[in-house]
Amino acid sequence: MPGNFVQVLAWCPWCANWHRHGDDTSRPGDILHRYAHCASDRSPYAEAGYLIAVTNIPLAEVYGRMRRASPAQADAIRKGRLTPAIERLQAQVLPVLRPDHHGGRTV
Repeated sequence: MPGNFVQVLAWCPWCANWHRHGDDTSRPGDILHRYAHCASDRSPYAEAGYLIAVTNIPLAEVYGRMRRASPAQADAIRKGRLTPAIERLQAQVLPVLRPDHHGGRTV
């Protein structure tokens, strides 16, 4: 196993939870295509995957801000039963990039 293996943690708006994806080449501003790790084939990302915007915002600042589905809500999502509370979870928006004052890209 490579010693410098890096993962990208991506917010999944369908599952209202985080998915891990392998990646060791991306930089803030990059857009990655990955196949979703959703537990349900009902996910709109099941067949084609989704795009991940790599950000320069530290994970510690974003991770706790996102409200994740409870185990009961995750079970309902897997079964295709969406409630207003689940729809609010799925509608959360992640910040993408902070302006970089050192010549970096912004999205």
